[in-house]
Amino acid sequence: MSQSLKALVVDDDAAVRRLTARALCGEGFSCDLAGDGHEADTKLCSGTYDLVVTDLCMPNRHGHAFASELVETANRPLVVVLTALSDPRMTKDLLTRGVDDVVLKPVDYSAFAAKLRALVNRRTAAPQCAVGTASAPYGTVHVPDAADKASASAPLTLREFETHLAKVDQILPLSQNILKVSQLAQSPQCSSRELATAVEDEAALAVEVLRLANSCHFKPGGSRLVDLVEAIPRVGHRRIGELALSMHAAQLLNSGNLAWLNRDLARRRTIAAGLAADLLIAQGEHSAIQNGLFLSASMHGLGRVMLGLIFPQLYDALVAKCQERHETLQEHESRVFPMSHAAGMARLLQAWSVPPEIYQPLRYLLDDFDATAQFAEPLRSKVELVKIAVLLGWLAAGPWESWDLVDLGPHAVFQRLRIADPKGILDQIRDSLSSLAVGTNSSPLPDESPPEQKTDSTKRELRYRTLFSQPYDLFSELIIGMNMTIVGAPVLDRPADKMEIVNCMAASPVQIAAFRRSERSSNSILVGSARQLGQHRSKMQVIRMPISWAAVRSACEQATN
Repeated sequence: MSQSLKALVVDDDAAVRRLTARALCGEGFSCDLAGDGHEADTKLCSGTYDLVVTDLCMPNRHGHAFASELVETANRPLVVVLTALSDPRMTKDLLTRGVDDVVLKPVDYSAFAAKLRALVNRRTAAPQCAVGTASAPYGTVHVPDAADKASASAPLTLREFETHLAKVDQILPLSQNILKVSQLAQSPQCSSRELATAVEDEAALAVEVLRLANSCHFKPGGSRLVDLVEAIPRVGHRRIGELALSMHAAQLLNSGNLAWLNRDLARRRTIAAGLAADLLIAQGEHSAIQNGLFLSASMHGLGRVMLGLIFPQLYDALVAKCQERHETLQEHESRVFPMSHAAGMARLLQAWSVPPEIYQPLRYLLDDFDATAQFAEPLRSKVELVKIAVLLGWLAAGPWESWDLVDLGPHAVFQRLRIADPKGILDQIRDSLSSLAVGTNSSPLPDESPPEQKTDSTKRELRYRTLFSQPYDLFSELIIGMNMTIVGAPVLDRPADKMEIVNCMAASPVQIAAFRRSERSSNSILVGSARQLGQHRSKMQVIRMPISWAAVRSACEQATN
């Protein structure tokens, strides 16, 4: 706590202001106090803050308006609402607008202050995170014109970014019938026949609904359906509403000419992530919070395509840098754009008047798992389910792009969400991908890798072990997708004469420390999270997650030599 952080506490209750400020001071903050939103605005104009804690019900200016405007400003502080108002709708609205957390009174002020200090520290220590999310502040910068050959390091302000985002309507204007289908699907009063009538007016959507209803994913048995009225209940009203929006947005894949975009892979990932969301909901029994999960998962990558169409020269430069340095495209995007591409897609859905509860998970999808752990429920579970759906979809769809971010997620998240068999979900997705077609094309999904990812038919042998006992191992799935064969534990018990990959993703600190002291550690590449491996300063090579796919592939290839 050597460096003092500044906080502004806004509350019309003097006792609450004092208690909050006292607790924050104990965590190293210097605090200013304000009795309402107007006074807070005055203080914000004359100084900068790392944190603002505000009440909602205050005289002169309501805290909702104050917080909502504050999160839209450049270089904004962490914004936390501390309120006695227990209203789920209000909480959802604030989180959707970008408020970092909403905490209900009464509160343990010491624990509350410690949590806020951790949030501020995490944000300060992770400037590479997507700007404008719960884990990073908004940025300010010069805006390149979308038609210019912009520099890969030229950033944009939030206002100018949204100005360019509005141009998407020129590329892909929203069909009013698609919007009607989406709205009908959300209405509990809508019958299958009424929804079928609206779906029939969109030929591609009608074909896709029938194809899904007759696929192995939705039809474990039974006769083939040819009537939309019968097919719709099998697929589900809400799923059809989300499918209509995602198919419309997926038309972005057929727009423009993006040299770096592998459209076949993007289509596979879109379908696979949506399938994964459905399977995760079933396996973890999350039907109560399923609204919007399929849409968010299937639209995850479309935001990047959208930005690529708006800023084509910029993306050419960003991709070139990623390939040169083995870095992630997400890392470079965060330096240029004031929000993630997923949050940009959420803004587009908002402009299309889509209900916020449907696209809400998409907005926070690129926040890391440490950040999502701070979200209130059910937002936390919804975002984490979509993140896992995208991961499993990508593993099933294969191959990976060199600039993709690899983040396998903490095992504790899978356990909390009751996802006990992700390998089984992967197998089901692969089976479904073999039978589902893309759009209105009845041909099977193509299985073509980009030229730079084609490999010869000879599989390399990779020596590999884990430091934990788990029923599944997603890192091994990543290795198999690199055209490598894993040499298992029995062979590894022999003297180590080659490099080996050692997975410690679910290992304890004691297990990791014990392995580092062993003779084998000098000839190993250790795989773990940045938190697990950040404290180790030995000469042993490490793969710190999250990391680029190119960096993982390079380390694995080194181990096979």
